[in-house]
Order: sequence, then C-alpha cells, then structure tokens
Amino acid sequence: MGAEKVVIDTDPATGYALRDVDDGLALAYLLALPDEFDVLGIVETSSIQ
Repeated sequence: MGAEKVVIDTDPATGYALRDVDDGLALAYLLALPDEFDVLGIVETSSIQ
C-alpha cells in the first residue's frame, strides 16, 4: 500500500504571539513522513486579524 494522498487546508498561526500552532505542527509532521503521506497541495488562508 502506498502513501496516503492528502491536501492540507490550513490557517497557520505559527509565529504569532498567543496563537495556536496546531496547523503548523501538523504540516511539519505530514511533510516529515513522505513514506506515509503524499502531500499533493497546501491551501492556506489567513484568519489572523
């Protein structure tokens, strides 16, 4: 069985004070495991105001 194909939809707040970094950590995790996940694309939106 091959790597799971994924498209990541994210609103990363990594680098902003007092914001969750969960999306950034998930992205790093998925990219660090190329044998398990084939990242086909990353869609980024900004929710920081």
